[in-house]
Amino acid sequence: LKALDPKPDLVFNALHGRYGEDGTIQGVLDWLRIPYTHSGVLASALAMDKTVAKRLFESAGLRCPTGQLVHRSAVQAGDVMARPYVVKPNNEGSSVGVTIVREGDNALPFAGIDWPFGDQVLVEPYIPGRELTVGVMGERPLAVTELRPHQGLSGATPAETYFGHTPATANAVSPPRVSSRDPATPPAELPFDVAYAVMLTLGVAALAASAFLMAPLAAPDQRLRLFPFALLAPPSTIALAQGQTTPLMLLALAASLRAPPAASGALLGLLALRPQLLPLFALIALVDRQRRVPFLLVVAAIALVSLLMVGFDGAARYLDLLAPAAAELRPGELGLASLARRLSVGSFDPAFASLALSAVATGVAALLVLRTRSERRTEVASPATLLSVPHVLLHDAVLVYPSVAARALTTRATLAWIITGLVAVLIHEAGVPVAPLWLLALLLMRR
Repeated sequence: LKALDPKPDLVFNALHGRYGEDGTIQGVLDWLRIPYTHSGVLASALAMDKTVAKRLFESAGLRCPTGQLVHRSAVQAGDVMARPYVVKPNNEGSSVGVTIVREGDNALPFAGIDWPFGDQVLVEPYIPGRELTVGVMGERPLAVTELRPHQGLSGATPAETYFGHTPATANAVSPPRVSSRDPATPPAELPFDVAYAVMLTLGVAALAASAFLMAPLAAPDQRLRLFPFALLAPPSTIALAQGQTTPLMLLALAASLRAPPAASGALLGLLALRPQLLPLFALIALVDRQRRVPFLLVVAAIALVSLLMVGFDGAARYLDLLAPAAAELRPGELGLASLARRLSVGSFDPAFASLALSAVATGVAALLVLRTRSERRTEVASPATLLSVPHVLLHDAVLVYPSVAARALTTRATLAWIITGLVAVLIHEAGVPVAPLWLLALLLMRR
């Protein structure tokens, strides 16, 4: 790569397996300062290690099979769990080296095979079913594809080892045939198109209701202009296209502006569903005696349900994700911490620098919120939250809508904030990080 002349403008990474997907080639390209497609070093290394990847999935609330990471000698010595079970390399791509050990098999895993995949072996219970894979680009899920092996893993050959999907061994079917389910099926298990349609409907309804609830913040003759802005601004369309929950968070925030104090505190507590957005709104609720108790009750309920779903181990692993999330720089990220990471300010550890800057920004924003009149604190906390959070994406920017509504006092002011906001988003998405500067102007400029 270093000898290539002229130097590549971009490397399209189509390498599979070890060295191509595990962060190795990504690290080489980073060292050579050559841009490349697909995931970076950290994401690639974490995803390639199946045990670490499972822990990350579990911390996000996803169900994963139980398993053990053992030395290959233990597998060759006898069964390490009740049959049927699956044996696979811990850090290979696709289905390379996967072995199913079934009831009645006489041969042990990879018997008579020169095992080339290292000493660490992952052993998991065998779960029959279909293999569906979904590509993801940034925050956008792509097509669902089903892989149907002709033989091997789906067959009955004893202790058979399967060395990856090839056209000769598997068919790729996209979209897969998904049968309809009974009415009692939970929404999370509905076919993708039905679940997406439900989430899209809820998102549009939440944005429309939020625009109605925020209308009193604006001048009477400007309120109709806010409705199309709330539905069609880029953060809204991105949130709807990706099926994000941020429109629902905006609805809770907007409803808190019109609700009685106790209900307002409970509504602010719902922001605990997106904990990175909570601190400044928690401050607003906690300094108000009438909001404080309902807020704490709702936050405690959300924390308890989350703990019951993921357990203490899952909660601990969630904390382990803070440093990687703070260090990672993704397209469309907002906030002062992401701006510093983009500009490569200083030689500090990225995670430490990002978390430290966010802590300082949150402290300054908290003082600014406390010095603001109580009825205006939400419009100050909205842009301040996006600026101070270490990891926040463009769809989260719907939370600034109360601040934009509060500044819609004249036609000139309304159009100025809307047009400059749209331009800032487009330039930001093109790679020039100007959106934090727009948020800073929204926060500091008086009405």
